[in-house]
Amino acid sequence: AVYPTNQPSPIPLEMMKAFVLLSLVCLCSALIRLPIKQVETSHAINNRYDRATNVTSSSSNSSIVVPVTVGRSSTKYNLVIDTGSQITALQADKCDCSYPVTHPFNTSNSASASAISCSNSTCQVAQVGGCTTCDFTQLYYGGQSIKGTYYNGIVNLGGSSASIPFGVITTMTGIGNSFGDNRTDGIMGLGRASYAKCNISTGDICIPNLIESFANAGSIPAPVFGIQLDYDGNGQMVIGGDDPSLYVGSLRYFPMYSNDLYYTSANSLHVGNIDVGVTNKNFGNTLWDTGSSNIALPSTVYGYTKQVIQKNYGYIPYINTTTNIFGGCVPTDIRPQLPPLVFTIEDKQVLISPYAYIYAKYDAVRDSTTYCLAIQQLVNPGYPTTILGLGFLRGKYILHDIPNKRVGLAEINSNIPSSSSTGTIYTTITSSTTSSAGTTKVNTMVVVAMAASMILAFL
Repeated sequence: AVYPTNQPSPIPLEMMKAFVLLSLVCLCSALIRLPIKQVETSHAINNRYDRATNVTSSSSNSSIVVPVTVGRSSTKYNLVIDTGSQITALQADKCDCSYPVTHPFNTSNSASASAISCSNSTCQVAQVGGCTTCDFTQLYYGGQSIKGTYYNGIVNLGGSSASIPFGVITTMTGIGNSFGDNRTDGIMGLGRASYAKCNISTGDICIPNLIESFANAGSIPAPVFGIQLDYDGNGQMVIGGDDPSLYVGSLRYFPMYSNDLYYTSANSLHVGNIDVGVTNKNFGNTLWDTGSSNIALPSTVYGYTKQVIQKNYGYIPYINTTTNIFGGCVPTDIRPQLPPLVFTIEDKQVLISPYAYIYAKYDAVRDSTTYCLAIQQLVNPGYPTTILGLGFLRGKYILHDIPNKRVGLAEINSNIPSSSSTGTIYTTITSSTTSSAGTTKVNTMVVVAMAASMILAFL
């Protein structure tokens, strides 16, 4: 065809498709991708609830870690990913930790990192009078804490680097030897810090977290990160945006109700299709927390949930016996026989497979695999709090969208036997029986799986 010279020629459809595809590839290539893995820790910093005196004993002590390098050194630090705190910190070579530090950060020999002065504008942390360096204290539940000094230096994530502030730990209290067992070397606190109401005079830590700092330095497109966890606790972390290739179906978003951490609202809980009989008032504040091993439930919610399981599934081994799953790890895999848990968060129902809330781990004493309940009771009189830890997040992809104060959730391709309960989402629960103490009748439910593929549509 011949076109008038005063009008632009139309772009061929195939060329337009190629351009769109190339744009998507370029966008994805700007993201940082890191492998993450689940490790067993004796007293992990993430198990802040496990060690509290007001919490029942927990049998699942696990963390998810991500590799990070700092400065010009090739030393790799495995950091616990913790969305329940804000400071990214390594242990100093002179850390008062009561045990040898496996991979210490050498503050005196670092060529690229230096302590931040407390008079520096970067030091957005409350300081004691007469200070010289920008010091911090990070408190955790159960009386745990870390103290140290902020440094500025080069941090490398998967080949992408930025000169940003990070913490160096000089004192640890109540954390045990989690960093001394050659599995974890520090913590990557990813609670939100860059927000309008941050106030250092009230004790807020207003220094941007690691993801926000990378975005501020222009090393990533946006302060957004996703975490993909399979049922073994392994997966990927994507930094800078979303990666739809890591999940199936579409993300469903949940608004966050706190300026600093990832709080949402839980409204009900079913064991299978049996309504446990609790409400939002019983759950209290509900925190999405990659830094906690378990699903931590307030006393009322935990008690009713346990009763429903024991009444309706007591025929399963290790549910009602003297040695039972509620008291510790058991030697038999009972996950195929157990029902899913179904949380209603906001107005959305989210299914949690027994392969998520029961965790398989190696027992060195028995030289065999044991199975541990990743649900625990959190006792805090007058202030109910629910923690959605790894027992909730395994089998999921969770996107933390800091600018828009929301969390997106989607399913991943299951890595569990096809005959067992999978990590799908309930869209309908029929004939559910409500009971605060459980019921002996298990009714039918309708389960609808999310779509298993993503479709890229061109013009």
